[in-house]
Amino acid sequence: MPVIMPVNYLIHAERVVFRLTRTASWAVHFSSATVAFEIDGIDDRERTGWSVVVTGTAQAVVDPLS
Repeated sequence: MPVIMPVNYLIHAERVVFRLTRTASWAVHFSSATVAFEIDGIDDRERTGWSVVVTGTAQAVVDPLS
């Protein structure tokens, strides 16, 4: 079943990147899995908001500098 987890993320070379520890019980299920990522934001001063949803295939990054 789908699971929603809070993550710290960054955007690098048009990819969403977030770190998982090797000991995370759910981390092993991500390799080659279809995943979804959503981020929302609100600007209280401007009274605006936005939402971005991305879907794709998860890929392990072994060398973070590549």
